[in-house]
Amino acid sequence: MKYGCFKIALAALLSFVLVQGVHAQKSDEKDVVTKIDPETELAIDKALEYLGKSQKADGSWGDGNKVARTALALMAFMAKGHMPEQEPYGDQMSKGIDYLLKESKSGRGYMGRVMYEHGFATLALSEVWGMTSRDKEVRQALKRGVDVIIRAQSTHGAWWYGPQGGTGHGDISVTVVQCVALASAKEAGIFVPDETIDKAMTFVKYCQVKSNGGFGYVGPGAPGYARTAAGCAALSLCGQRDYPGFQQGIKWMQANVEEQKFWSYGRYYATIAMLHSGDEDYQKFYKPVHDKLMAAQNRNGSWVDHDAGMYMAILILGTPYRFIPIYQR
Repeated sequence: MKYGCFKIALAALLSFVLVQGVHAQKSDEKDVVTKIDPETELAIDKALEYLGKSQKADGSWGDGNKVARTALALMAFMAKGHMPEQEPYGDQMSKGIDYLLKESKSGRGYMGRVMYEHGFATLALSEVWGMTSRDKEVRQALKRGVDVIIRAQSTHGAWWYGPQGGTGHGDISVTVVQCVALASAKEAGIFVPDETIDKAMTFVKYCQVKSNGGFGYVGPGAPGYARTAAGCAALSLCGQRDYPGFQQGIKWMQANVEEQKFWSYGRYYATIAMLHSGDEDYQKFYKPVHDKLMAAQNRNGSWVDHDAGMYMAILILGTPYRFIPIYQR
């Protein structure tokens, strides 16, 4: 069975969240994922309708960082189980895939202007692989994207904004995007050297402040919510959920939940981390975030689109659908 079809079938039968992403629950306990009520479902539908109508003629979304926004838009549609070449958003998704494939060809595997965009594009191609009649093209672009990421890793395990590799700098923000993309690609069957993941985890762990559990930007200093959420998400997706620093990071986020800087970005990654931390942590996290997003949605279905908030809002609200593959493994 193709990877993409397998992911959708698996999600429909039994969420990864129930199997692996959250600690096992007794049969008489509540479902581990909050159910989506009709109001939330309507909000997501309105948001997807807005996305469908706001696509550019070239298949992209957004006016800046178009590669990243297009990748996130594709994943937003997948959050509710929508697939390319199938109604109601099959045409838009197919055009979005075409845009990323063209970027891959023109950039010889490198998509976007910075590695941050490239990581999201690689992730989107990995998640959509197996869902389209253009599987061979998607796979080729995915492999090229992964190769770029592997070559761009610095000697100390991090990634920076350009694909320079070598002894260059790196930060946790760009690094985590590459970690998520590689984790998805590896699960899809694309070869990713263990050494690459191990080196990345060494850098992520280095960025954690041991005294309080928060994560810094380029090292163990000045922790922030978004940085900590990103670090914990990378640990959870790369097989490090049993690492003591993972739970320390979860506790730091819970103690600093009021921090507003890079709000959408931080809650996007926190969704992954809290799902993997357990039912109780996820439930406490989801409701206030859900309520804030619901209150902030515009009447036309959109959100103020700073730091990709529009797309991340859909991904966060749609988590209980259990169709976001990379976050349910």
